[in-house]
Amino acid sequence: MSRSMKRNIGELANHPANDQEAIRQPQSPPTKRQKTETTEEKTDAAASFLCMPEPPSEHNVVRDMTPYFKSNPVEQTPQTTTPGTSAISLLVRADIGRFNPDYLDERAAGMEIHGRIMVFTDVDLFIEHIESFLQDPATAAAHERQIMQWLEYLLIGSAGLWWMRELDRVDRRLGGLSEVLADLERRFRLNPFVAAVKFEYGKLSLREIAFDRNRPMQFVQRKLRYARAMKRLDEENTEWVFVMLQVWFSMDAGIRAVLSPPNPLHTFDDYIEEIKQRTPDLKSRALKIYYGLVWEDGSSIN
Repeated sequence: MSRSMKRNIGELANHPANDQEAIRQPQSPPTKRQKTETTEEKTDAAASFLCMPEPPSEHNVVRDMTPYFKSNPVEQTPQTTTPGTSAISLLVRADIGRFNPDYLDERAAGMEIHGRIMVFTDVDLFIEHIESFLQDPATAAAHERQIMQWLEYLLIGSAGLWWMRELDRVDRRLGGLSEVLADLERRFRLNPFVAAVKFEYGKLSLREIAFDRNRPMQFVQRKLRYARAMKRLDEENTEWVFVMLQVWFSMDAGIRAVLSPPNPLHTFDDYIEEIKQRTPDLKSRALKIYYGLVWEDGSSIN
């Protein structure tokens, strides 16, 4: 029994040494054929693993997601507008301006700029400005509703008092915007006697044009409003030559030297266009005279 135990102990003592020798022994590198067989075995194993059917579960079931993408905004067909119409665009209150017949109009132009807001003192100009937003049939209804909602804000001064005190709620809303504007025009139209005085004594100097090139047309339009208020000029501009001749004589001699008098052989629109075309020449003449380039007689200032 003691001999067998010694033999077993000896085998156990020599076993690690044998293992270390086995580890230390150099192994021959695998041949090319062995490498190819090993790679093919791994490839077959991977292919068989990928081809294994998975058990059905709620995580790997593919669902039809088509109903959730019916209204994809990226893939929608763009809408095209019909030729001859325009897209509905909303107004801004600052686009309309305000009407205040009591506002100080130093240039008597019928409209002044206060900050970024247009303040109309002439009721006809104010109504014409509003009607310019109602020309397009595609946007007229929307713009009319907006302007009706803003009238309480747009009318200030004595016009605001007229809106609040002289018109009742039925008059404000029943007739629509056209009826309100007609009432506004009747209430604040220019007095014929005041218009006659302003038409007679209003003058245009060349110095005014040096500061503002728009003065000639503003002056002419103001005179025409006075003439219409006096009933000297009708809507068809029948007696325009007589009226415009008076307007021409109310200008400085320096202006009349550049702008010719009205000609009966021409039309009213032709003469208005001639005034617009002559305005740059009037501006240039005014700058030469009043800004130190030359005197009117051609002599140098220095």
